[in-house]
Amino acid sequence: ISAVLGYRMVNSSNLKIGLGTTLKGILGMGSVNICNTGAQFTTKCMDSIIMNSGRMELAYTDNNVLKQLFRGVLLGSMPSLGNINGFGYGLDLGITLEIGRNMETGLNERPSYKDYTFKFSAAVLDLGSVSYNNQNEGYIIDSDVQPFRMALNSPDFIQALSEGSQAVLDHTLEVAREQGVLKNNNEKTQVVLPTTLQLQADWKILPGILIGAHWQQALKLGSKWEFSQLSNISVIPRFEHKWFEFALPIRYQSYTHDVNLGIHTRLGPVFLGTDNLNNIFKVVPYSGMTFYFGIATLIR
Repeated sequence: ISAVLGYRMVNSSNLKIGLGTTLKGILGMGSVNICNTGAQFTTKCMDSIIMNSGRMELAYTDNNVLKQLFRGVLLGSMPSLGNINGFGYGLDLGITLEIGRNMETGLNERPSYKDYTFKFSAAVLDLGSVSYNNQNEGYIIDSDVQPFRMALNSPDFIQALSEGSQAVLDHTLEVAREQGVLKNNNEKTQVVLPTTLQLQADWKILPGILIGAHWQQALKLGSKWEFSQLSNISVIPRFEHKWFEFALPIRYQSYTHDVNLGIHTRLGPVFLGTDNLNNIFKVVPYSGMTFYFGIATLIR
């Protein structure tokens, strides 16, 4: 549930400055979180797993959360209000700046929307969190007390594996409880949203020739249960015309230190492209490739 507010602070023929914010109320269907605080695992003869040291912390809302996610997302059905276990908030803040000539003409009277020379925007997205207060179940498997061992070829584990991920989780907790390494930890779970800083710039070098840039920086706020986006920077040189457009986006991914080359083209209302063209030329390792296409038109 969200509300958007925008305000144009400056609206002259050569300068435009705007502010915007989005307020979001978030309803959480459920939460499953695992935190490894230095736990180390080894395998023995490929039929058992041993946790030698450290702690593994687990928190989840109820036994059906995974089934709810599959039913609500994969099958397209809306969750019932009885499945809402968490409540939270989110906030986006942004500012835009446009510099150009004769930009105060009305939108419907202009032959083109891009009558600017330089455009810049900055935003902080997804400030906030979702809390699960009443139905949270939490456990800690503490192998500092003694090593935690679980057989992978036992009839109980094989039966749990055939029943799905929730059964495997229940079996793991039961084995840890029997070995005396399981502790209850039913504190409130607060999941922090994937907060990011977004900076964008676009410069019209000549009519039809532009270059854009986008920087996404993940802002990790230090919470134990926290989603996180990947940080990256992109540069997009392009040519734009009323009936034709061509762009070569180049993106650097800081997490993997990869450089991806994309391609985008538009002919009239039809556009298509990919964001990882360089994977065509890779033999090993091959990490997949994506394409997109569509039709955009103005309905009057």
